[in-house]
Amino acid sequence: MEQNTPMPIRCKAAGQPLVMEEVEVAPPRAYEVRVKILCTSLCHTDLTFWQMKVACKLNSVVPVFLAQCGDCLSRRSNICSKLPPSFGAGLPRFSLAATGQPVHMFLTISTFAEYTVVDVAHVVKVADGLPLEKACLLSCGASTGVGAAWKVAAVEAGSTVAIFGLGTVGLAVAQGAKMCGAKRIIGVDLNPDKFDIGHQGDDRRRRRLLLRVRRLRAGHG
Repeated sequence: MEQNTPMPIRCKAAGQPLVMEEVEVAPPRAYEVRVKILCTSLCHTDLTFWQMKVACKLNSVVPVFLAQCGDCLSRRSNICSKLPPSFGAGLPRFSLAATGQPVHMFLTISTFAEYTVVDVAHVVKVADGLPLEKACLLSCGASTGVGAAWKVAAVEAGSTVAIFGLGTVGLAVAQGAKMCGAKRIIGVDLNPDKFDIGHQGDDRRRRRLLLRVRRLRAGHG
């Protein structure tokens, strides 16, 4: 008789210190899916909590820690009240294969393993042709930046946007502002290595833009 009940699997996962361990991943429960991790990226939040020591045809998906259950009617926020972000609470889905010691999940997704099990509301399907090494970079930095322009600032079409800091979040803000139809996007950053990336126009035009930004910051137009 064919076995239809999902069984635990063993795979490699990164622990602290950053070494490879064999872990046992629990089978998915109702409304959960098992995801094979092909690419993952390291977020600054991972490092922060790491240092704090806080405890058939396959679809390509990106696990996201902010769930979207589909029942929320708000257009302003995607923080789900049914499945709020968790730093390790809830039923562990991993355990060390050698000892059986539970391994708690970080932000309910835990992608530093070959496989993970998450609620279906925590995965987003991406286009089949999207390179996975690019898709894994769509983490909190990208969503925070795009959301800041789209949801928080509500950038209007034809407007001018000034962005202070052109890191991951800042560049994502630029992308979000462009998606919203901003006419002019001004990037400001103290890192000289980023100057050539944003260099456009002559020196007089750059000086006029800088003066305009300073006036806006001072509240004079």
